[in-house]
Amino acid sequence: MPACAATTSKSSSNAPKASSTSRLVLIDANLLLYAYDSTSRLHEPARERLEVVFSGRELVRLPWVVVLAFLRITTHARVLERPLAHREARAIVGSWLEQPNVDFLGPGERHWDILGSVISEADAHGKLVVDAHIAALALEYGGTVYTNDRDFKCSDGVPVELPLRSS
Repeated sequence: MPACAATTSKSSSNAPKASSTSRLVLIDANLLLYAYDSTSRLHEPARERLEVVFSGRELVRLPWVVVLAFLRITTHARVLERPLAHREARAIVGSWLEQPNVDFLGPGERHWDILGSVISEADAHGKLVVDAHIAALALEYGGTVYTNDRDFKCSDGVPVELPLRSS
């Protein structure tokens, strides 16, 4: 396969297929990065939490911006003491997607309008625009954001959980 060939997610549509009893969870990049950075003090709690979430019953969605951040940071020698090879990083993402409850998540038809509202409400600029994008995805699909970013507060309507808060 060519280096930049397109790939598709396992679902035919971008929309999560949540039932009334399952919760939709969007994972922020920081949790993924802590789980795979063995030098981080949050490595073990993040790894353990992700194992539970990825093997659980909740619908887990990985926003593309989060997956790209994981690939960019984990393979960057100036960021990590022991960066991953690109094949290794891609294999990790592939292992997440092998779980029946895990898939990618991209913007839907209403995303641009929702994102504009979130950016305005939060006065998001610079690096906070990415948080606003994740928050807009959560609003669009009715999800909860799992993050370790204590400043993640883009919109009052976005449920946010800090699963590592006691760590």
